[in-house]
Amino acid sequence: MIIVRDSKGEKDCTTMLPQKIVQQLKEHLIKVKKIHEEDLKNGFGTVYDPRSGVQRRHHLYDTIIQKAVKQAIRDAGIAKHASCHTFRHSFATHLLELGYDIRTIQELLGQNGVRSLADF
Repeated sequence: MIIVRDSKGEKDCTTMLPQKIVQQLKEHLIKVKKIHEEDLKNGFGTVYDPRSGVQRRHHLYDTIIQKAVKQAIRDAGIAKHASCHTFRHSFATHLLELGYDIRTIQELLGQNGVRSLADF
């Protein structure tokens, strides 16, 4: 399970974590933990402060992913409007096609009500 803290509406939500990526995710976390420990050892373990002028690592903004998805859509020659949110709609649609009921899909997507799935 994936837990997203303070998502839309400042609420926590959960969704599925595919079993086939668990091992890769564990390996990735071990790798970034080593990088973080090395950064701490070298004095780079603090948060960025633009006034100090000191360069540090920082999380990516969600807009970076959104822009990359938009560019991939353009590069693929897809003329239809699409975004990161399109993946959620597509996932829900596939679940409906496979016969999952709306309440199960709500749980899997971390939705609170059927209204938010009405356009599927």
